[in-house]
Amino acid sequence: MMKKLLLVVGLLFICAGNAMALSTPRWSFFPVNVYIQHDGKNAANAQIVQNAFKTWQSNSNYILKFLYKNSSGYAKNAQIRVKFADNIPEGGYYYINDMTMSKSFRNQYVRGFYMYVDIIIRTKEADGSKISKKKLQAIAMQAVGRAVGVRCISDENSVMNCNSDFSKTTLTSKDIEALRQVYKYKYKSVKSKRK
Repeated sequence: MMKKLLLVVGLLFICAGNAMALSTPRWSFFPVNVYIQHDGKNAANAQIVQNAFKTWQSNSNYILKFLYKNSSGYAKNAQIRVKFADNIPEGGYYYINDMTMSKSFRNQYVRGFYMYVDIIIRTKEADGSKISKKKLQAIAMQAVGRAVGVRCISDENSVMNCNSDFSKTTLTSKDIEALRQVYKYKYKSVKSKRK
């Protein structure tokens, strides 16, 4: 009797995990248009953030695809908009604001397809000193991961460990696996096309 109960509980956890993966916000289309604030004082920061997008894209087996728009007039039409601030009132090193919509997708109801994502990245420490280039890279990597739907993971060596000190700039296999879980349906279709 106890074995059956444990089996049922285990199956419920697996189903709940799959349902959570299906309801994680994600993009339903690619390429996604990206605007990164690139005025004079933020030109170097903009390059760091663009490199973070490129790193996630290449590690996704190019399932993630981004187009970069530099015109400030284009900012309001981009799906992902990145801006920089000396400080963020909410605290932390980056802030994400998003709008999602729900729809039926491949016979399953999915909550939270992104319509747009705004990212604000902090450029100064609490003492007013400039955030180091390496730390800004780590912040950008995590912010971009969140903007494509990857949630926090517990591995302390991963970019997506949200308790990190922002010293990790290289995606780990666990970061990539977390991304694969969000876009599992796309990876399956890529495999089937290759056969």
